[in-house]
Amino acid sequence: MGAGNADDTLRWIDSFELPEERKLAAQSAFGNMKAKLSEEQLVQMANTTENDSIRAMATTAVLEKTLAKDVDSAVKWVEGLPDSSKSPAQRKVAEKLALENRVSEATNLALTIQGADDRVLAMDDISRTLYSSGPQAVAKWVETLPGEAQQRAVEGLVGRWYKSDSIAVSEWINGLSAGDMRDKAISTLVSCLSDVDPIAAHDAALAIKNPRMRQTALSLIRR
Repeated sequence: MGAGNADDTLRWIDSFELPEERKLAAQSAFGNMKAKLSEEQLVQMANTTENDSIRAMATTAVLEKTLAKDVDSAVKWVEGLPDSSKSPAQRKVAEKLALENRVSEATNLALTIQGADDRVLAMDDISRTLYSSGPQAVAKWVETLPGEAQQRAVEGLVGRWYKSDSIAVSEWINGLSAGDMRDKAISTLVSCLSDVDPIAAHDAALAIKNPRMRQTALSLIRR
């Protein structure tokens, strides 16, 4: 492509008119540049380049190197990223924290992610990591979560747990105290039961205390 350095490469990428062409050019160019750039140069590129694709790839490259060495350094570095790059980077850091069994820190970070999609995915990553130790590990975790995050986590847990042990998840739900968490768990169980056992699904739905959630659950059951 005739680009002698990173600046020339960026100008070459920007010469393409269509966004998709620029994205493909950036992916190709970065693959060639990555091995030749020092970590300091990658950091500078992640912080300063105006090309979205290059910035995202440089951020990922720096983050991978930093996470491999020290997750705490990665936490600090991510805080200084531009808003457009911060959310997906925070998701990766939260996942690493969870893998290192620093679940509370991972959760606190995930809940502060501004990008809604990345926040949801980060929480799902933590749930999936915990589930590798068994559903009870996730069950204890979801009890610590606030409002909407808890509702989504409960839904994911019950859906996954039902597939592996429907009796155990039912017993867990029966042991929950009355409230939003229990109602959401029952609602998810109803969804799981609706096709295979409509009668059991109907009986379960009647145990939901929240009238609106109960009516919604009942509407899902095949007659």
